[in-house]
Order: sequence, then structure tokens, then C-alpha cells
Amino acid sequence: MRLRPTPFGEKQSFLTGALILSAAGFLSQLLGVFSKIFLLWLIGEEGVGIYNFPYPFFAIILSFSSVGFNVAISKLVAEFSAKNDSYHAEKVFRLGMRLSLILGFSGSLLLAVMAYPMATWVHQDQRALFSYLALAPTAFLTSFQAVYRGYFQGLQNMKPNAASQLIEQLCRIFVMLFLAWILLPLGLTYAAAGATFGAATGAIGASLYLHWLYRNHEKSVGQIDIPKKRYRNTAIYKKILRYAIPISFAGVGLPTFLLADSLLIANRLQAVGVSLSEATATYGVFANNAMSLIALPTILTSSLFVTLVPAIAEARALEDYEKVRNLTQRGFQWTLLFALPAAVGLHQIAFPLTILLRMGSTTAVALQTLTFGLPFIALQQVSSGVLQGMGHSLRPVQHMLIGALIKFIGNFVLIPILGIHGAALSTVLGFFAAALLNLHHIYRNVGSFFSIVQHLLKPGIAALLMGFALVLLQRYFLQTLPAFASLLIQTVFGLCIYAALLILMKALSKADWEVFLKKQ
Repeated sequence: MRLRPTPFGEKQSFLTGALILSAAGFLSQLLGVFSKIFLLWLIGEEGVGIYNFPYPFFAIILSFSSVGFNVAISKLVAEFSAKNDSYHAEKVFRLGMRLSLILGFSGSLLLAVMAYPMATWVHQDQRALFSYLALAPTAFLTSFQAVYRGYFQGLQNMKPNAASQLIEQLCRIFVMLFLAWILLPLGLTYAAAGATFGAATGAIGASLYLHWLYRNHEKSVGQIDIPKKRYRNTAIYKKILRYAIPISFAGVGLPTFLLADSLLIANRLQAVGVSLSEATATYGVFANNAMSLIALPTILTSSLFVTLVPAIAEARALEDYEKVRNLTQRGFQWTLLFALPAAVGLHQIAFPLTILLRMGSTTAVALQTLTFGLPFIALQQVSSGVLQGMGHSLRPVQHMLIGALIKFIGNFVLIPILGIHGAALSTVLGFFAAALLNLHHIYRNVGSFFSIVQHLLKPGIAALLMGFALVLLQRYFLQTLPAFASLLIQTVFGLCIYAALLILMKALSKADWEVFLKKQ
């Protein structure tokens, strides 16, 4: 018996793969942010609050049915492909698909069963019931694309994943806005539920595209001989689960952060006398507006996470530990090069940005608080990828859960005192703790991988000087300009100033680029 080989074909360098995912991720995220803005304009802050209620619980389910399998299959395919073992790479894909679909169906069933108790007893807002039910099928449908994406990521070919992200987002946005508009005359409950159902159609579109692409690849290659030494199905299942389970628990961390907001913002505000309607609207402002905007700069770092896992796994499988250390060092260097100016810049443009997007001053102030945590969010993402690639998958789980606990405690204590700003501050504290613990564990295993002067001080000073220049520019030249013009000028000016300062400080060398640009 023969099996078709895995198409090990088109493989990108570390930076190229990150840039491909970053470009698609940025466009997808940008579309997502604007779709949330349009949804906000369509159904209001209270409506988007109802719309966002089921997503944290759904994301936790998705971590077990999709996210863990995505990374686990990516890692195993990378390891087998590094040894030119196409047979077992293909076997990982097939068996991973079975497991993911079983768990995806179970997740959809669980979400449907839990819809009533979550809406009635947890959120204390029965309007969220139909949003839960509309979102339930998505857990099963997302399982397909998760396995396909993990397969292509393991081959370090990021183009199919990038294209599928855009297809998924476009399908989701179209259906989301269309159903919200059609159902709005029936009330916010049905409009929010209709918008939530858009996620299911997005998953269908992406899965069909990836399936078609995989079949075309499969037909384009010949057959291979079955190796003499073969793993049994049970052995492959154990390998997948050994990687997927801890990664799934690691994926629970961020949804747990969001769940803390979903559970506590509205409840803690009502505890100090805020009405249900106003509390739900405040949750909508934080979850739909502020958190969406703070997520934009983290697209590159999340892409670095995706590419680091198979790249480090491959280097580790080949016992090239110097390459592991170099990838780790450059990953953190590029993370700070982007995260530090993004935090400073976003803090400065928060008000013109939210004015332009018609989100209000409450969103702007919450966003400014969240920018203090942006470098920690980015560092936590990338350090988790490093640890998972090195085989230390349990550590990010433990550290993220500690951060989530801090987030829960912070929300409970600070929201009645500071309102929405308490939720933002507790987010900063939680990510700070998780990032610091990750970095400490990497240092213990890799040794020194970080230059304070080159990787932190130089981009940090450049970012602060850029921010100071933007303050002067806004104060003396942009006061009378419309929000759009002010935002555009500050963005272009800030990028130019920061780039010039990096060059003057020699924050990037030729060797830094070569580590990323050379073929892995």
C-alpha cells in the first residue's frame, strides 16, 4: 500500500513567513475592526455587548477543538518533514483531522447545552441566549480549517493560511452585517444573534478553500513507499494529544482573560448601582472597541508566534541548538522593535482615532491604559511560541493561568472603583506577570538571549523620542485639523521619525536581517 506524499513544496524563510501572515493578518484584523465599527454603528454599544457575551466561552471551547490541534499538527509535520518522512507527516494530518472533528462536534454540543445557563445565571441577561445558539455550530466547522492550517504551517508555507484568513473574514463580515441589518427591526436580541452566526459562514468558506487547495496539492505529486519503521495509529494519536492538550490549555489563557471581562464588567458595575443596559453597553465599549484596537499592533507578534513554533521545533529535531538560540533572540528583538513604538504611538493617537471611528472618549481613555500593556502582550505571545517550539508546552499554560488569576482579582477589585479603566489596568497587570514568567523560564533553558542596550534601550529610547515629537506636533500644528488629517499626519510622521532614529542608533545590523532572510 502507498500513500500520497505531503507536498513539502513551497517553504518560506522565517521573516518571509512572518511577513506573509502579518500582511494577511493585518488586513483580516483591519477588516474585523471595521466590521465591528459598522456593527457598532448599526446596533449600538448595548447591541455589541450582547454580541460579544458568548465569545470568551466559545474561545475556550475552540482552544481544545482547534487551536491545540493547529499547533500540534504544525509541530509534528515540521519534525517529520525535517527528516524527509512524508508518510508520517501525512498520517499526522489524517489522524489529527479525526480527533479535531470529534472534539469540534462535542464543543458545538456543549455550547448549545450551556447557552441557557450562561445567559440566564452567569451574564444575567437572557438576550445573550440566541447569540450562544447562533455561535454553537462554529466550533465544529472551525475544526476543519484548524487541521489544514496546521498542516501548511508545519511545512512553513504560510500562503494558504494567509489566503484562508481573508476568505474567512470576508464571508463572516458579509453575513454578520447583512443578518444584523435584516433582523434589527425584530430587536437587539435577534440582530446580535444574526451577527454572531456570521462566524459559522466564515469557517465554512475557509474550510472549503483549504480542502480544495490540499486536494490539488495531493494530485500534483506521486506516491511514496511506506517506510519499514512505522508508527501505529495509537502512537500518532498519543503524539498529537501530547502536544495538543498542553497547547489547548495554553490557549485557554487569553479567553480566560476575556471571560473575566464578560463575567465581571457588567456584574461588578451593577453591584455599584449601574443599570443592566448601561453595564452591558460598557462591556460592549471595552470588549468590542478598546480590545479590538489594542489587538491591531499585535498582529505581527502573533505571526511571529505561528512561525516560531515549527521553526524552533525543526531546529530542535535536528539538534541545532545554536539556531534555536538565534531564532529566540531575533524573535524577541523584532517583537520589541514593533511593540514599543506601537504602544507609544497608539497612546498618542487614541483620541483622534476613536473620534474618527465614532467610538467616543470612553474608548479612547481605556485604550490609552491598555497601551501600557501592549509590549507585555506581544512578549507573552512570542515567548509562548518559543517555549512550545522548545517542547516546554506546559510552562506557558501555568504562566498564563497565573496572569488570568491576576486579571480576575483585578477586575473584581478595581471595576467598582475605576469602572472600565479597572478592567484595562487588570489586563495590563495580568499580561505583565505572564510575560515575565515566560521570559524567566526561557532564560533558564537557553541562557542569555537578550541585549538590554541593543534590544530594549535603543528601540525604547527611539519610541519615547517619537512620542515626544508627536506630542509637540499635535500641540503646535494639528489642533485645528480634522481627526482624519491629524491621525494620518501623526502616523506617517511617527513612522519616519522612529525609522530614522533606529538607523542613527544602529539598532539593526546586517546580521539581524540575515538571520531572518536566509532559508531555514
